[in-house]
Amino acid sequence: MTRLPMRRGAIERSDPMSVLDDFAGYMNRMMGPYMPSIDVGDQAWTPLVDMSENDTEYHIDIEAPGVNREDLTIAVEGQDFSVSGKYRSEDHHEGNDLRRSSRRSGQFEYTVRLPHAVDSDKATAELKDGVLCVAIPKMESPGQKKIAIK
Repeated sequence: MTRLPMRRGAIERSDPMSVLDDFAGYMNRMMGPYMPSIDVGDQAWTPLVDMSENDTEYHIDIEAPGVNREDLTIAVEGQDFSVSGKYRSEDHHEGNDLRRSSRRSGQFEYTVRLPHAVDSDKATAELKDGVLCVAIPKMESPGQKKIAIK
């Protein structure tokens, strides 16, 4: 098997991460309004979310490490649940030019339509260890009943 000669210093002159930046830019242009942008810096990002339910309430756990309590907003309107927040990155590189950063920064928003009516007045939320835990009680639908078939 013949080995191809490698140019000396080829890796030193190119930035291997620029390929990922080029690809992310291409995907953002191609997908346009159909998808949120691929996170390449201080842009929007989407947190990881677990949602479960039982007979009486919904439980929604949202990963938001490094997000301060005062930078989070939770809203329930009808059956729509939404949470938004902002991660404020601190610059620890004073006097240095930042070459590459893969830490998350920017704003996020997550919205989901819940299958049942909920009682937003009794909803609770707690931010603990970087996870926002929300519990929203279900409401019984007024006038809903099953009809027996004869």
